[in-house]
Amino acid sequence: MNHALKYAADGFAVFPCRPGDKQPLGALAPNGCLDATTDAETIKGWWTKCPNANIGLATGAKSGLAVVDLDGQMGMMSGRLLKLSSPVASLTGNGKHLFYSDPGGSLKNSVKKLAAGVDTRGTG
Repeated sequence: MNHALKYAADGFAVFPCRPGDKQPLGALAPNGCLDATTDAETIKGWWTKCPNANIGLATGAKSGLAVVDLDGQMGMMSGRLLKLSSPVASLTGNGKHLFYSDPGGSLKNSVKKLAAGVDTRGTG
């Protein structure tokens, strides 16, 4: 809960995901990222009901955040070929997320449009 509240205090809208998974916790946030919020009371309620929930971050205009998702070996290789980098990155179970500021929410979601194994997460 404390991490979710910290993200929210920093302006990132959050929503609960199933423990150990990246799927929205349907009982609490049936609309997934569309239910994301920075409201501390809502966040406290979600994590009180499911303290082990993973934290989902809404991308796009809601948080001013864009993510490039490098999936698997192909995505990692494509990222190197495209010379993609970011000062803020996280390892995933099968690749890496590169985080970027996108205050206007101009980046849209895409799957493998930039290159093989490279998805984008933004508005939409």
